[in-house]
Amino acid sequence: MSLLDNSLNSTLPDVFSDHKYNYNHWEQLLMVIITAISNFSFIPSMIILIKRKNYFPSFLGFFTMVTSFTYHFMESIACKKLFNMDEYQWHKLDNIGAICCFISLAVYLMDNRNSEFDTVLNYTALIVVIILQESSPWEIWYTVVPILTYVSLIFIVSYFRKRFP
Repeated sequence: MSLLDNSLNSTLPDVFSDHKYNYNHWEQLLMVIITAISNFSFIPSMIILIKRKNYFPSFLGFFTMVTSFTYHFMESIACKKLFNMDEYQWHKLDNIGAICCFISLAVYLMDNRNSEFDTVLNYTALIVVIILQESSPWEIWYTVVPILTYVSLIFIVSYFRKRFP
């Protein structure tokens, strides 16, 4: 029987690893609920954005919801790989989405009258954030500088327009 068990185990994919926080099964379930499933609370806001035809922020929100859910789910249950990506790769995608969501909020708060200009600002941020996060995802300045740049643009635009959003 042990020979059969060993041969069965060798054919199964090695998907799970020992949990880095030593969570038991109940703690893993709680972490899935708290950190992963809670991402679905953003669905109503994405529906509102789609109804208002704000497609970039809605799809960015969907991207961030999926990547954040996947990263936190994998971390909670100690899953090694999902769709051929490990927890670290999903975490980088989650960072990209989260940073771009803050930037997209800043673009919205600029209250630009031209939606095409908003689109250019959002896509420019997306490209810059992808490059910065791919080059060094744990460099704090690669997170802070893009967000602060766009937040400062809110005040610059407001100053020149002589009105606040």
